[in-house]
Amino acid sequence: MWKQVVPQQILALPYGAETEVFINRTLVHFGVLPHIRGYQYISEALIMIKETGSNIDITPNIYYEIAEKHYTTPKRVEKAIRHAIDISWNIGGENTLKHYFTVAPSNTDFLMLIIRWINL
Repeated sequence: MWKQVVPQQILALPYGAETEVFINRTLVHFGVLPHIRGYQYISEALIMIKETGSNIDITPNIYYEIAEKHYTTPKRVEKAIRHAIDISWNIGGENTLKHYFTVAPSNTDFLMLIIRWINL
């Protein structure tokens, strides 16, 4: 049985913990399922945002860079991220996106929520 990750556990990672582990634990907290392709794309997008230090009008560039890395198209990356967000929106539970949004968030809104949540 999966142990539900609560915000205190996420934020209690020791100083110097790898960013990727922190991001992945946060995504699971928000109900993004690790076996969905969009999960990996979201994780990579958040790392790219952290590296650039910017989060304004970055989404199209992120799609392109992730698509090149995975030998696919930016449209497929966008669709995979959207699918992961939709699954998270629909599965319910106490830590889902419905506590933060009244309607399913756009890809950019979701990425910005996660960035604010983990204080990148």
